[in-house]
Amino acid sequence: MQNRATSKHETINQIYSALASVLYIDNFFPLDLNVNLEELGLDSINFVNLIIVLEDLFNVQIPEDRLVYRNFITVEKIYETLGELMDNEKC
Repeated sequence: MQNRATSKHETINQIYSALASVLYIDNFFPLDLNVNLEELGLDSINFVNLIIVLEDLFNVQIPEDRLVYRNFITVEKIYETLGELMDNEKC
């Protein structure tokens, strides 16, 4: 059984991979989890692409009311948003 820290670490790595593919950045490490992703090139078009990649990667459907830019502006916010969605799907 995985502990929560390992699970968070793996999830963060998957988020980094998604961001790297959308923003065409080879190396995100180390990246402050709270850095504003707009500084790395996240814009409205990349935002839509990121949502698609995250939904496929984590096998979730992000509801329209959660598709708010502020929910995806940092790696930490992405992690929190995905975690809430995955927790809700378990219920």
